[in-house]
Amino acid sequence: GKCGICGEPYNQVNKLFEMGGSMYKGTSVKTYNQGQQISVKVNLTANHMGYFEFRLCNVDTTPNSDATQDCLDRRILKLANSDLTKYSITGAIGNSQIIVNLQLPAGVSCQHCVFQWKYTAGNSWGTDPITGQQGLGLGTENETFMGCADITIVGGSVPASTSSAVTSSTKALVYS
Repeated sequence: GKCGICGEPYNQVNKLFEMGGSMYKGTSVKTYNQGQQISVKVNLTANHMGYFEFRLCNVDTTPNSDATQDCLDRRILKLANSDLTKYSITGAIGNSQIIVNLQLPAGVSCQHCVFQWKYTAGNSWGTDPITGQQGLGLGTENETFMGCADITIVGGSVPASTSSAVTSSTKALVYS
């Protein structure tokens, strides 16, 4: 099946965590500076291997609309001090709290940005549609877990320390 941007069923009419949903608060949970390195905590309650990705969508220009997956896919955040965008989850990690350090973009500021955590599991056999390679975690057959938070990014100097973002968990509503 297909997921909504925050992990709920795509065809669910009233999504709990998106704009207008009963769990949507309409407030930013954290304010950051442009270009800041942030630490994100993820409570991994079921290790399916694979990888995490984190995305950002500025919805300031459409205040009465929610983010779209297309908008989120245009800005995949990089791991801090790296050009990588995927944080690999191996079997050695187990079920635990994982801290991922990310780099916010230097040129983005927003009163309302949607921050998305996306966990693509790697424990299903699949075929890569581009290379034809087969193996665990390849292809489009893998489970996907998602979660969202509303954040603010302001212009200005970058603080010396990092700050924690919203915690995501595989206990959240999850659909693939």
